[in-house]
Amino acid sequence: MPAKDKKTPSTQLYPQDIVQSTTSPSLFGIIEKCWWDGYDDLTESPEAQAFNHPFAPHPTRPLKEGEFSVSFYAERTQAEIKLASELRVVDRTMRTGDICKRSGSDDPQSGVVIDARVKARLAHAISGQELPGWKTQADYELSRQPENGEFVTYDDWIGQVVEVYDEVLVEDSTNNQLVKVNELGSGMYVGERGPDLMPTAPLSNLVNNVMSAVFGGPRTMDTVLEVVHTVYAIAWLAINQSLDPAEAANRQRPKRLWAGKELHDLVMLPVPSDIEVTVGVRVRLKDETGVLVTQHGSNQGEHGLYKVNAYKVVETETEVDVIWQDGVMETLLARDIIPQMNPDEYECWPGEYALWKADGEGKNVVVQSVNAADRTANVLLIDTGVTELVSVLELDRSASDPFLGTLTHVADTLGVNRGDPVLVHRPGTTNGCAKSRVPRIGELEAWLREEVEIGPNHIPAWKREISELGAEVAKSRGPWDADDLRFQRVSPGDERYLWFGEVIMLNLDGTAMVKHVEGTVRTYPVERLTILVDGVEALHDELVLNQGSPHADSEGAEDLWIMEDGKWCAVQTLGEEGGWEDEEDTMDVDTNLNGNGAADLDTMDIDVNEEYATHDPSPPIVSPSSPSQDSVWSELAEGARVTNNVPTDGTGNVTHMIYSPPSTTPPSPRRATVQPPPANGTSTASSLSKEYVFKDQMENLAGPSNSASGLNGGTKVEELSWKRFDILPSAPPDHAYYSHPPAQPGKAFMTRLQREYRALASSLPDTIVVRAFEDRSDLLRSLIIGPENTPYEDAPFVIDWRLDSNFPNVPPIAHFLSWTNGNGRVNPNLYEEGKVCLSLLGTWQGDRNESWSPARSSLLQAFVSIQGLILVKEPWYCEPGYEKLRGTEEGTTSSRLYSEKAYVLSRGFVRRALEIPLGGFEEDVKSFYYSHGRLHKVLEDSRALIQKSQQDPNASQEHLEKDGTVDVAVPRLTTGGIIMLERTLNKLQAFLDAHESKN
Repeated sequence: MPAKDKKTPSTQLYPQDIVQSTTSPSLFGIIEKCWWDGYDDLTESPEAQAFNHPFAPHPTRPLKEGEFSVSFYAERTQAEIKLASELRVVDRTMRTGDICKRSGSDDPQSGVVIDARVKARLAHAISGQELPGWKTQADYELSRQPENGEFVTYDDWIGQVVEVYDEVLVEDSTNNQLVKVNELGSGMYVGERGPDLMPTAPLSNLVNNVMSAVFGGPRTMDTVLEVVHTVYAIAWLAINQSLDPAEAANRQRPKRLWAGKELHDLVMLPVPSDIEVTVGVRVRLKDETGVLVTQHGSNQGEHGLYKVNAYKVVETETEVDVIWQDGVMETLLARDIIPQMNPDEYECWPGEYALWKADGEGKNVVVQSVNAADRTANVLLIDTGVTELVSVLELDRSASDPFLGTLTHVADTLGVNRGDPVLVHRPGTTNGCAKSRVPRIGELEAWLREEVEIGPNHIPAWKREISELGAEVAKSRGPWDADDLRFQRVSPGDERYLWFGEVIMLNLDGTAMVKHVEGTVRTYPVERLTILVDGVEALHDELVLNQGSPHADSEGAEDLWIMEDGKWCAVQTLGEEGGWEDEEDTMDVDTNLNGNGAADLDTMDIDVNEEYATHDPSPPIVSPSSPSQDSVWSELAEGARVTNNVPTDGTGNVTHMIYSPPSTTPPSPRRATVQPPPANGTSTASSLSKEYVFKDQMENLAGPSNSASGLNGGTKVEELSWKRFDILPSAPPDHAYYSHPPAQPGKAFMTRLQREYRALASSLPDTIVVRAFEDRSDLLRSLIIGPENTPYEDAPFVIDWRLDSNFPNVPPIAHFLSWTNGNGRVNPNLYEEGKVCLSLLGTWQGDRNESWSPARSSLLQAFVSIQGLILVKEPWYCEPGYEKLRGTEEGTTSSRLYSEKAYVLSRGFVRRALEIPLGGFEEDVKSFYYSHGRLHKVLEDSRALIQKSQQDPNASQEHLEKDGTVDVAVPRLTTGGIIMLERTLNKLQAFLDAHESKN
C-alpha cells in the first residue's frame, strides 16, 4: 500500500457538529450542511443556481469550498453560511452504532461507538439565564410525552409516533395575556419568540412590525410558554415476539389515533441511546431547589399565573466508548474523533457476522479483529470454531450491512448491528430463520402510504382526522393542564417489557448484548432476536425510492450471477421497482472525454434525420416474417459484412482509425460530446449517407501496453482481428432480455436501426464488440474491454441491450452482467443486479442536456460512453458528490481502496468469461485471451503488481515516481487484495495451461 502523503483535510467540520462562533463566543449552533456534501448540488434547479452570488439568501445558494451552513440557537434566525475559521467545534453528536475515525491521525482503522454519555450546560428557556456547572442525564426529569419517531406500546403491540397535534400556550406580547394555540405538528418549543406565533396576530402587532421595519426599533414578539401533544397518530409495527403464538393471535392491532386522557393507557418505550440530550432541546430538573422560574399571565386571566421552569441545553460535551477494528476499546471525547462519512463497503468490526466467500463457497463467520492497513481480518468459522485469516474483500457484509437502513423489502440479515432496536423471543424458541440469520419486521400500514394531493388545503384523510380530533380535545380541556396527557413510563426493575431493547455490544462468540428500557443489559444468541424496522425512516426511504426515473429498471426480475459449490449460476432477484436515483452517471453530450485510454467522442457526428426524431403515431407494423422486414435484414446484414470495421474515404479506399496517445491529466470533465457535422460535409465511409467520424484516444491495443498496474514493461500481444460488429442468426438464450416479448417495430424503427448498424459497423473502437440478431431486432449484446491504465484494463464487461418499439424516442434499455460473486459492485455505476447508471440511458437524473435525444444520441454513443465515462481510472469519484473530495486525504484513501477492489474483482471477470461460454462471444473471448495473448498479459501484469506490493508495500510518493508507477491506476495492492487476487490467478493459470497443452 503506498505511503500516505500529506493532504489537505477536507472535513474539519461535519453535519450535526455543535459549534461556537469565534466572533461571538456566546453564540452556539449546529452544522446543517457542509460544502463537500454534493447531493444537493446534483439536483439543483436553474432557478436555484441563479442565486449563486454573495447577496443571495444564505439557505438558497450552493456552498462554496470551505463554507458551512450553520443554524445558531437564537430567536427565529435563518441558517447562516460561515467559513471554518469562524467556527470552533465544541462537541460532536455521536450515538451507539455510529462509525468513526481518529481526528488528525494517519491510523487507517475505524471504530464503532458502543456507548455515549452527554453532560450539558443549561439556560432558562425564557430568560436565558444560565445555571452554573454541568448537568447529566441523572439530573433531568424524564419526559412523559414521546416525540415523533419514538416507540410506544399497548396490549403487547409496539408502535411508533408518526404525527402529533399540539396545544401551545403563548404569551401575547401586546397585552401579556396567555392564549392557547392549537395546530397540527406545530414544531414550536418553549422559549420560542416571534411576531407570528398565533394564527391571527392582532392588528396592533402588524402595525408595530411595519413601523419597526421602516423606522427601526424592536418588533413585537410573542413567546411560547408550553407545548403539549393532545393527539397522537401511531403506526403499530409489530407484536411482542415473546408471546405464545395462540396468545399473540388474540391481540388485535390497536387503533391509530389516540387523544386526551386515552394517552395515559400507552407506555413509552424509549431506545436507550436516544435518551441523551442534544443542544437546543428543552429539559426540566428533578431537583427544583434553587431553580430559575419565570412567571407569566395573571391570576385574573383565563389560564391564571403560569410558571415556566423549563431549560434549554446550550452546550454539550459527549464522552464515547469506541471499539476499534483491531479489537481495542477506548473512551474519549466525541470531538476528538470524526464521523466516517464514506465507509468502505468492506469495513467490518469485531463481533459482526459476515459471509466468507472463498472461491465461491459461502461460510458464516464472526469477525474477531481487522487489520485495516492490510485489509485482512481474523474470523471465527461458526460451524467449526476455527479461526482463519482472510481478505476483507472476500467478506460479504451485504446481508448484515447497517447501511441497508430501513428498507422494508430486506426480509432478514446476517446477525445484528450495534444500535439495532430488537424484539426478544422467549427462552427455548428462535426467530424462525436459518442459523445466524435475523428477521426484520415492522409492517407499515396502508394509511401511512396514502398519496397526498398537491394543492392548498389538501392533506391525507388521517391528518384531517387528527385535526378534527384535536379541535374536539381543545374544546373539552378548558384551562391549561398537561397532567392528563401523560404517558406511562417503564420503572427500573419492571420486567414486563424485557421483550424489547437495543443492541449495544456484539461479542466475539456471536452473541449480542441488549440494553432494555428498564435499564438492565442481557446477552442473547442472535437466533432469539428479531430486528424492528424503524417505520418512520422506512416510509421516508420508500418515498425516495418511488421518485425514480421513468426508464429505470422497469424490466422486473433480473439475474444476479453468483458462485455455488465452485460453479457459476444465475439467481433470480427482484427488480428495482421505481428505480434508485443514487449514482452519478458522469455522462454529458457537451464536453470532451478524458484521457483514460478510452474513446473520445469529440469528433463523432451522430446525424439523425428529423423524421426519425418524432415517433410516427401509427407506424406500419411489420411482423418478424414480413417480406419487408426480410428485405431490411438482408440489407442490414450485407451492409455489416461490407463495411464492418473497414471504413473508407468515400472513394472506396480504406482509411484507418485515428489514434492519439492517452492524456496524463486527471479526468476532469466526465462527459461526452456530440459535435455537428463538418461544414464541408466530407464523408469518411461510402456506406454512410452522413458522416460518422470516430476518434479513438486509446492507444492501439495490438501493440505493447502499459498495464493498469504499470508494472509490465511491454507484454507482446497480437493485433486484434475480431469483427467489432456482426449480425448473428439468432439471439442467445442467456441474453438478459431473451424471454422478454419481441418488439413489433415499425418502418421508422427499422430505418433508424439500419443507420445505427452502419455506424457501429464503421466506427466502433477496437475494444468494443457488438452483436445484433436477425431473429430479434430489439436485442443487442456488447462486449467492452476495460481501457488501459484503469482498474478494469483487459477485463471483459458484457451488457445486454433491448430496444423498445418506440426507439429512438426512448433510450435503449441496458442490463449489465455482473460477475462479482456477490462481493459488491465493480463500479459505482454498474449494479450487481444489472442496472447501468447513466443519464444518457435515463437511469440517472443528471442535467437535462445529458439525457437521451432521438436526434442527437445513438447506440454508438452509449457503448463508447460506458467505456470512456464509467470504466475510468479513478471510479470512486463517480459516486454522487465525491468529486468534491478529489485531492483530500479522505478522497485519496477511499479512491485507492476502491480502485484496488475494482482491479481484483475485474480479474474475476476474466475468469468468468473463460469459465462459462457467453452466447454470441464464445470464439471472440477465446481469441482475445488465448490467441491474442491477453490472458498471458493479465497473469504477468498481476503477478508483477503482487511482487512489487510485497517487496515495497508502503512505497512513498518519491519511490512511486522513481519506479514510474505514480500515475498508474493501481500502483500497489494490500495483503487482503493479494489474497483474493491470487485465488483468481490460480484459476486463470489453469485455464492457460489447459489451452496450451491442448494446442
